[in-house]
Amino acid sequence: MRGKLLLIGLGAMLLLGLSALIALMGLQPGPEAGRAMPQGTTRADLPDPDGRGAELAARYCRSCHAVPLPSLHTPEEWPAVVEEMRGRMISRVMAPLPTPSIAEHHELVAYFQRYGRAPADRDAEPTETAVAPEADAPAKDDGAPAPRPGEGDVAGN
Repeated sequence: MRGKLLLIGLGAMLLLGLSALIALMGLQPGPEAGRAMPQGTTRADLPDPDGRGAELAARYCRSCHAVPLPSLHTPEEWPAVVEEMRGRMISRVMAPLPTPSIAEHHELVAYFQRYGRAPADRDAEPTETAVAPEADAPAKDDGAPAPRPGEGDVAGN
């Protein structure tokens, strides 16, 4: 009888350990893990710091980490990032956290998308006011003739 209880106890501990391992695997960092979260970033560092988006970012993001600069991700990436963070808040992985309402969630996504990094700048460092360039912006004309193919390389040749 004692052997059965010991076996059941060991089995339960093994099952509990495997469950914890599987749960922790779900918390593994994604492909953005190599990007450093700006340390010490505050609402004052954000674009439109007095606006509603910056207010919500400061209120909810600071619960766990520095306020992220919108240029940390592209506009296309922000919805998934905000959804993941909201999911973590709701799941209370660490501790009970204030969680944005659905309306606030949409406001946060819109704010981060408005000031998000331009897709062409994917590997650039985050900046305070990175905004996607206008597609219809006129080309700069300084009056100089355009270089022919093979001329005007980076070295100035």
